[in-house]
Order: sequence, then C-alpha cells, then structure tokens
Amino acid sequence: MKKKNIFVYRRWFVGIRKHFGLSKQVLLFTLIAIIGLWTAIGIGLSQLHRLADTESKIELENLTLAFSEEVNSSVNTIDLSLIGLRSHWIRDRNGFRQIISRLQAHLQDDVSFQVSIVDANGKLVFSSADPNAKAIDLSDRAHFKIHTQREVDRLFISAPVLGRVSNLWTIQFTRPIFDVPGHFDGVIVISVAPSYFSRFYHQIKLGESADVTLVRTDGTILARSPREEDGIGMGTKIANFQLEHTGPHLTGSYLRASEVDGIKRLYSWRSLPKFELTVLVGQAEVVAFDRYREQYGLYIFSGIGMTGFIIGIGYFILASARQKASAMAALAESEARWNLALAGAEDGVWDWNIRAGTLQLSRRSREILGVVEEVLPATPEALQKLVHPDDLLHVEQALIMHLRAKTPNYKVEHRVLASEKKERWVLAKGMVVRRNENGEPVRMIGTYSDVTSRKQEDNANKYRAEHDTLTGLPNRHLFADRLRQCLLRAKRENTCFSVIYFDLDKFKAVNDQMGHEAGDLLLKEVGRRVTECLRDSDTVARIGGDEFVVLLSTINTEEHAVVVAQTILEALLKPFSIQSSQVSIGASLGVATFPSHGNTEEVLMRCADEAMYRAKADGRSRVSVHVNQRSGAA
Repeated sequence: MKKKNIFVYRRWFVGIRKHFGLSKQVLLFTLIAIIGLWTAIGIGLSQLHRLADTESKIELENLTLAFSEEVNSSVNTIDLSLIGLRSHWIRDRNGFRQIISRLQAHLQDDVSFQVSIVDANGKLVFSSADPNAKAIDLSDRAHFKIHTQREVDRLFISAPVLGRVSNLWTIQFTRPIFDVPGHFDGVIVISVAPSYFSRFYHQIKLGESADVTLVRTDGTILARSPREEDGIGMGTKIANFQLEHTGPHLTGSYLRASEVDGIKRLYSWRSLPKFELTVLVGQAEVVAFDRYREQYGLYIFSGIGMTGFIIGIGYFILASARQKASAMAALAESEARWNLALAGAEDGVWDWNIRAGTLQLSRRSREILGVVEEVLPATPEALQKLVHPDDLLHVEQALIMHLRAKTPNYKVEHRVLASEKKERWVLAKGMVVRRNENGEPVRMIGTYSDVTSRKQEDNANKYRAEHDTLTGLPNRHLFADRLRQCLLRAKRENTCFSVIYFDLDKFKAVNDQMGHEAGDLLLKEVGRRVTECLRDSDTVARIGGDEFVVLLSTINTEEHAVVVAQTILEALLKPFSIQSSQVSIGASLGVATFPSHGNTEEVLMRCADEAMYRAKADGRSRVSVHVNQRSGAA
C-alpha cells in the first residue's frame, strides 16, 4: 500500500512537470521559495503578535503611570487637607465650619468632600454635611477602630462605606486627633466620592471594554470605571490579589478575566506603597490586538500574491544554479521593498547600505530632516550634523543595541537640526533586514515620522499642569514633587533645607477696594519680587489664593533661612505700583527646616504653616520660626 502511494505521488509530480514544462531544478527552486516565503510570513505574523502585545503593554503602562501620579497627587492633597483641618479644629473649633467652607470653595472644581469629627468614644461631634447632625455612634467603623489600635499618626484609607449622615457611598480618609498631652482624642474624617478617583477613565480612549480601577493592598476595590455611577464592583474584594513585579519599580502586568464583569483583559498595575493602594488599567484582550488585525490580512493576501509571483518567476528562470541564486536574491530584494512600502507609506523612508556606508533617503525623509541630498554618507560626522547634540548619545546607543541584535528593532524619538536651524522632533524606526553568514548587519531599512507637533503639545500640557495659570509660578503639584526630591537628596547627602510658608497681609482689602484685576496684578508682582530674592536652585510656588510657599534647596544654618525670609518680607513691604496707584501690603512668614523641625514632607509643611499662623498672631508682617515643643527652642 505504501509503495502504491509513492507511485501515485511520483506520477502526479511527473504530470505537473510535463503539463507546465518545468525542469526539476525550477520546480525545486519554486517549492523552496514558496516554503521560504510562507516561513517568513509566519515569522512576520508572530512578530506582529509580539509587537501588538508589547505596544499594548507599553500604552497601558504609560496610562497606569499617569493614573497613579494623579491618584498620588489627589491623596496627597486630601492628606494635607486633613492635617491642616486637624490643626484648625484643635486651635479654633468655633471657626472650623468657616474654614471648611473656604477649602470647599477652592476645591469644588476638583473634588466634592465632607468633613466629620468623631470623638475618642466614637461619637459624631461635627459634620460638614449636616450642621445639626446627631451624635451618631461610629465606633464600629473601620476608619475609627484602626486609630484606636495604633499609636502612630498615619493616614488610613477605608473601603467604600455608606454614610450614615449623607446616605452616600464614600471613601473615608482619616487621621487621629491628639490632645495637648498627646492622648488620643478622636478622629478627623474626609469623605470623598469613589467617582473622583475613577474620573481618569473619561480622559482616555481605550474602548468600551476597558476599565480603570483603584484597589487597596488587601484587594478591595475602592473605585472603578466604567459604570462607577452604578457602584458596580465597588467594595468587591479581588481573590488572590497577589501582584508580582520584576525590577526596581512596584509595577507589572498580567492577563486575566475580571471578577466584576468576566471580561478577559490585559492589565497593567502600579503600587503606591505610601498609601497602600494599587492602580490598575485594563484593556480587553481582543481590543489590544485589534490594531494589527488589518496587517494580518495584508500579510496573508500579500503572501498569496507573492506566491503567484514566485511561480511566474520560476516559470521563466533558467535551470542553472547561478540563475537560481540571482532569482532568489531578486525575490528577497522585492520582498524587503514590499514590506517597507507597507510599513512606511505615510512616513519618510530611509535605506542604509552598511557595507557601502551610504544612507538613501526618500523625498519625505529629506523634508523631515531638512536636507536636499538623496544619498548621504553614513558616517559619525554626518550623524552629528543631523541629530541634536543632547540626543546624539541616546540615538547612538539605540542604534548600536539593534545592530548587535540586542533589540528586535530600532525605535527612538529625537530632535534633528533642520535646514532652517530649528529643532524638529522625529520618531525613527528601523530594522536590520539582512545579515551576513557571521551575523553582521549588511542592510537596514526604516522610516522617519515628524512628531514635532505632538511633542510641543505634550510639553505645553505638562507646563500647564505644573504651573499656576495666573503667576506662572509652580503650583502645588510641582512644588510637592520638588519638595519630595529635595527631601530624598537631603537624606542621601546629609544636608539641610528649609520651607517658608507665607500669605499676604492686607491683600483682601486690595481686592475689595480696587477689584480682582488689581489683585491679580499684585499677585503677579509678588511672585516676581519673591523670585528675585531666591537662587536659581530655589522654588517659590503659589498654592492657592494669596498663599505662597518657598523651598530653599540647601541652607547652611537655620539663620540662613531666616535671613532669606526677612529679605522676602522687606521686598513685600515696599510699595507696589498697581494701576497707577501705590499699594502697600505685608506678609506673615513661617519657617521650618530639615531636619530640625521634621523629616517628612507633611510634617515640614505643617510646621511652616503653624509658624506662619504664629507670625499672624504676633502682629503680622513678620517672620516666625517653628518652635519644637519638646525643646521649646525656635
């Protein structure tokens, strides 16, 4: 039976040869070429799948980083508010509701919140939601119990709970209250709607099956979008919520079905260990790979077309080995150019002949690079003329890594020096398409894309997000980041720095008498004068209304900080020329230094704030240094 099958197959092949008039050599060449083509297509499809997976992970990682930074900033803001409100409660309970109203007026565009005070027995003694709220027993709440069980002053974030006064689902942010001797005296609570932390979902476009989730380290879901308005998933505890990570950062990714809606998603996560939170951004697995579905079809249809092309060429190829080798080289060349045209139809194309040392550029590439020559020498000197000096090392390293086969492709964003000598951002992509028998690169093909507009927009958005729109000074978010970096550096290098917190005296009178336009002009001039009193390494930020904070990045002694604060005060005491009128104001400045007054961002800000209020109490328009209660020294 086996011999009979062999005979049948042999007669079939002989029939094909006789019908088409092909020699054994041409038939063999055609079969090998077709097998090689479909092997290459199979490898290309596999690489395409890996590329889709990699790019989806990178995109999700970037979104997760942005979401985690926003959550970190929001929680920091809430925690600073807790600390500040707690100080106000201890100092002046009668004016506490007015302080909350002012804070809500500043934050109403960003977050809707409620403030509650619970005494040491768990009884509600204050609620911003209801001035006549009854003394409800809240001692069974987790956010009260936790502070009775631990002695440290640390922020606690609860799972979503249904408010007994507001009757709304909220997340509780709490800190303990201590009396003067240091005994536990209750808990201060800020209640925030879960939707505040899932609003990031509406700022991105990942498709209807995507989700953005905020989770505690115990796996409890605090907030989730989409459908956060229905409370779907809120408070659900994710089973086996054990996240493994590699590398120095608390981040990673995984593929699994959601326990909320059952959709299988590719998730990227990032932990915020300071607050015991984890942020997740997920995209449905189907959606993640849809972006390359069209390319899959193009590969298949092009493979069919190329198969016919190979058969046509094989029909006319002579039977000699030299002609077969020439035909295979032409076929490989044609396939490389076809892949290039498919990948870079809308971008500039470049072709680097590594052996010849020449770089051939398409018309669009020459427009992007700002050159007129179609062929350039591929030398280090030529590269230096095209690439911005600050980006040259980055480009060279990425190129070397790919030429040595350390990376699957070459991809880097950098600036080029166009013909008009203006910076232009490009995205350069490429791949070695031919290597010799020793694995050395022979030819590399790639594309250039002009991404200048996107880079400029990204930089502008970053500037707007980090600076005060009125004065151009750093805002609270940027100041917090610089304070955090300064604190890390000071701890690492064993140096000192200082925080100066101040607001303006008599500013309200200027606003009331001369109008808000005059007040805005005055705030701008205040920012300019304070900046002139500082070094380039220092920072002055406007954090709201007429409140400012200064970061002296390095100081020798506490007296150094006081001298700078006094210099700022003297500058602000000088009359201002506003709308052809002379305006005189002052400022109350509070000084706190590291490490004398605290070794955390929150403590230093609180100490500087308390010192500022002390300056106000002592008669305004003066400098006050924080007093350590343990030593009683300024």
